[in-house]
Amino acid sequence: MKANKYFSGLFCSALISFAVGCSEDAYVPGEPENENSLGLYFGESGMEYIVGASSESTIEIPVFRTKSEEKVTVPLTLSVSADGIFSAPESITFEDGQTEQVIVVSLTMENIEFWKNYTCSVDLPHDSQYTFIYGDKPTSFKIEMTKEDYVPYASGVYNSSFFEQAWPQVLEYSPSLKKYRFSDLWTEGYDLTFQWDGEQKVAVDWSTLATGYVYGDYGMIYVASGMITYDKETKTFTFPWQWLFTMDGSTYQFTGVPADTYVMSETVKTEL
Repeated sequence: MKANKYFSGLFCSALISFAVGCSEDAYVPGEPENENSLGLYFGESGMEYIVGASSESTIEIPVFRTKSEEKVTVPLTLSVSADGIFSAPESITFEDGQTEQVIVVSLTMENIEFWKNYTCSVDLPHDSQYTFIYGDKPTSFKIEMTKEDYVPYASGVYNSSFFEQAWPQVLEYSPSLKKYRFSDLWTEGYDLTFQWDGEQKVAVDWSTLATGYVYGDYGMIYVASGMITYDKETKTFTFPWQWLFTMDGSTYQFTGVPADTYVMSETVKTEL
């Protein structure tokens, strides 16, 4: 996305980092690793899944084994935050010589509610016959899922005065929330949402918003909203942001920064 791309003249680093820790069993003297262990593990420890109108109703999770000899069936454990949403097989089978298999988690789409968070964990056996006692390869895979109904509303160009750059940006709309959204506006994972009546009235329901950028010793850069306007003739939104940072418990503002703008070039969705 735009991380580390639109910060002209400023040294910054993207705040986004998604680190997943894998617990490591304490070493017990005299307890060696099982040399005959299948050495089962997941390639990743989890994922975020956003359910939209065109989302698949299944999630495929690759699982691997170190020891590939012989056909073997591996039991699985499924833990869920809500019933009637996730389902998965009770076991998977590796054929002789097969080192990779896929666990298919099925979603009951009609039971998933908008904007509710759901979690599901698939666990390999915590047994030295199946998994290594030591090491950092994950033996549990966690799915964090949310259903949303944002759809493309218009395409256009966002012009940022603070970052001194402009880029193509899709404007999205949620019928259930009656809100508009710029996804990953300044950096990945940091969205901007607002309400708009289709005419001149534009409003936000937040006081300050993190942009996702960390600027040297100043830390995270935030925006506070001024009087947002929309010009129907030019199809232009004007965002007079106040650019802020905090230091030693006090809030400071970058001064003299012109307003950002977004010009819609094409309406993708007209019926809301």
